[in-house]
Amino acid sequence: MQIFYTYKVRNIIILDALLVSMGFIFRVLAGGFAAGVSISSWLILATIGLAMLLSFGKRRSERTILSASGLPLETRETLARYPDSLLDSMISTSASFAIITYSLFTFQVSPQESLGIVKRFLPASLSNPKWMMLTIPIVIYGVARYLYVIYEKKEAESPERVLLNDKPLLATTIIWVFCIILLLYIFS
Repeated sequence: MQIFYTYKVRNIIILDALLVSMGFIFRVLAGGFAAGVSISSWLILATIGLAMLLSFGKRRSERTILSASGLPLETRETLARYPDSLLDSMISTSASFAIITYSLFTFQVSPQESLGIVKRFLPASLSNPKWMMLTIPIVIYGVARYLYVIYEKKEAESPERVLLNDKPLLATTIIWVFCIILLLYIFS
């Protein structure tokens, strides 16, 4: 896949980002295989949405940085082929897709039984809640914050650097991980 990307696909708009997304899917599948667990189709779809958001966001930021500094867009052949309006549409679509599929994922994987202590304080209508749904606002904020970084801070050319340097996004990620651990291992 890497050789195919390097020699053929990296210069084809849209397909380049989709192939990068496939790499993330393979990582999720490999993780499930290594852990011996089944991977939800909604998790795979959410991964695709997030990977596409990162790929298109990176391309948009690279275009913005090169344009602002007066450098030609030919540093990466596909950058000159991507119109800003297409990248903006793909970023919006990917962000929406990631949020929706993650939300559907939370319906599927939520713990089915809550701890007896917690259950005693809940009304009967909430005796079997979908606790993972509580993480949806965190994910929405994280995606929105990443969009802010792309469009306002213009710093998304390196997603890993963004995660480590943008304190609100890093805090959101830490809170999300903490909530997942809490909900899956404490409330289940």
